[in-house]
Amino acid sequence: MKTTINLKPEDITELRNKWYWFLIIGVISLIGGVFSLYQPFFATLTVEILVAWIFVFSGIASILQAFQTEQKGKGWIITSGTLSIILGIVLILNPIEGIFSLTLVVASLLMVYGITQIFYAYQLRSFRGWIWLLFGGIMVVLFGAIILVQIDKLAGIALGTLLAINLIMNGTMLILASFSIKKLKESNELPADANT
Repeated sequence: MKTTINLKPEDITELRNKWYWFLIIGVISLIGGVFSLYQPFFATLTVEILVAWIFVFSGIASILQAFQTEQKGKGWIITSGTLSIILGIVLILNPIEGIFSLTLVVASLLMVYGITQIFYAYQLRSFRGWIWLLFGGIMVVLFGAIILVQIDKLAGIALGTLLAINLIMNGTMLILASFSIKKLKESNELPADANT
C-alpha cells in the first residue's frame, strides 16, 4: 500500500539527504526513554526542574513584553508574570513538594482528558472503531485515578514513567520514519512500511 504526499522533488531530495538526523534523534530519544524507565525518580526530578524554569522564563518574558508594548491589561500581565516567576522559584527551591504538586496536576488532567475522550467516543458510537476510542479513554481515566489514589507512593516515579513512555514511543516512530524517508522516491510515494 502506498500513500501520495505533496512534496516537491527538491524537498524529497533534501529529506533523503538528511534522513539520518531522524535516526539519530530517534535513537537518542529511545536511549533517554530507556534510561528514564530505569531511573524514574531522576527523570521525574528532571521534569519538575524543567517545568520550574519554564515558569520562570515565561514569567520574565511576559513582564518584558508588558513593558515593551502599550496594551490594555498591562497590570494583569505583569502580575501573572510575577506569579509565574514566584511559582517557578518555589518549585526550584522545593523540588520534592513540587514533584508531588505536579503529579497531582498531571493525574487530574489525565482524568479530565480520559473523561472527555469517553464522551467523544460515545458521540461517535455510530462510527466503526469507536469502541477503541472508548477503551483508550477508560484506560486513561483508570491510570489517572491510580496515580491519585496511590500518589504518596507514585509521586516520585509517575512523571518519569510518563516521560519514559513518551520518549520510547517518539524514538521508535522517528527511527521508523527515518528508514521510510531514506526510501522516499521522487514520485511522492511513501513505501508501505511508513503507514505501519
